[in-house]
Amino acid sequence: MKSLVILPVILWLSLSSVYAQVTNLSADGNLAVTNEFGCIPLSEVKSSYTPPDFTRAITICAESQEYPRAADFLGLAIMYGMQDRDRVSDDTARQGLDVLFQNLMVQLSPEQRAGLIDAFDNVLKVNSPAHVSFCDVVTQLGKPNYYPMYMVQHGIKAFTNRSDRPLIQDFPAERNWADILVQNGCL
Repeated sequence: MKSLVILPVILWLSLSSVYAQVTNLSADGNLAVTNEFGCIPLSEVKSSYTPPDFTRAITICAESQEYPRAADFLGLAIMYGMQDRDRVSDDTARQGLDVLFQNLMVQLSPEQRAGLIDAFDNVLKVNSPAHVSFCDVVTQLGKPNYYPMYMVQHGIKAFTNRSDRPLIQDFPAERNWADILVQNGCL
């Protein structure tokens, strides 16, 4: 008897999803690129570049198979994103970084993903030449120097409660950035 009740429910659920209308809401600035700079040398990177800017550059580097540079941009996007995630007050906005990286991986071909991951493995190896070079650039560059609009606009408060304080009050930016450098083997 149970299976007779469950079967119509499963059928109804499967059919209702076929006819369901999905609406994707997005606030202005959500995960938006603010600086287009291409596959530039790391020496030209600025602390005003955001994780969406870096992910756009990663796709450009991947198109020309410049995976070591793409891997450096991935590292910067991750570390700057960590700082942003820590300083944004809306918990739902913090998911923006995950979505940004999911979108990046979807844009890359399987060959490009493999090339990026191989190159990024080199950046992750503490004390490897790639890691040392990356850390030199990151420590010289310093913490992010921008308002994380891309992340703030990803959260639910961008639609509901336009918070007067989208960033955590008295956020210890220098200490947090030092912690991120330590976590990533750069200090």
